[in-house]
Amino acid sequence: MPVALRRVFPKTIHRLCLWHMQDRYMTHLNELYTRFKKRNFKEKFQSVLHHPLTPIEFERAWSMMLDEFEINENPTLQAMYDLRSDWVPSFFKKDYCGVMLSTQRSESMNNIVKSCHVDTNTPLHRFAKQMVKFLHRRRMAEAAEKYGEQVRSDLLNLCSVVLEYTQFQHMDVYTTVLN
Repeated sequence: MPVALRRVFPKTIHRLCLWHMQDRYMTHLNELYTRFKKRNFKEKFQSVLHHPLTPIEFERAWSMMLDEFEINENPTLQAMYDLRSDWVPSFFKKDYCGVMLSTQRSESMNNIVKSCHVDTNTPLHRFAKQMVKFLHRRRMAEAAEKYGEQVRSDLLNLCSVVLEYTQFQHMDVYTTVLN
C-alpha cells in the first residue's frame, strides 16, 4: 500500500496508526505486559511511545527500555522498531497533518460498538437500542465521575475553611493565655 500511495499521491505523507500498530501485535505485547507486570512494562512502553519529543529521544528511551527488561532480542519489538518512523509520533511531529493526529478515536469507538454485543448480523433496531443503552451508561458514568470530583473539591474547600477558622480560634486562645 505505501508504494501505491507514493505513486498516486507523491506529495502525501503516509503514516501508520499508533493504535493499529499496537493492535496488530497485541497478543505478543500482552505476553510482555503480563511477564513484566510487577515492573510496570506496559506503562514504560506507553511512555516511550508517547513522551519523547524527538526521534533521538525516542531511540534512547527505546534502547533503555529494552536494556532494563533484557528484551533486546524480542522479535515483536524488533518488528515494531523496524517500522518506527512510520508510526511513532516523535518521528512526524514536524509534519502538518491538519487536526487529525490518528484514527485512534474512531478505532476506539469501533471497539466500543463491538463490545455492545452487536455484529454484522444485528438488526438495525437492536443496534440502535444497544447503542442508546451504551450511551446512557457512559453518560451516567461520566456524570458520576464529574459529581464525585465536585464533591471532593467542595469537601477540600470546606476542610480548608474549617482548618483556617480552627487555627484562628486557637491563635486567639493562645494569645489570651500568654497575656
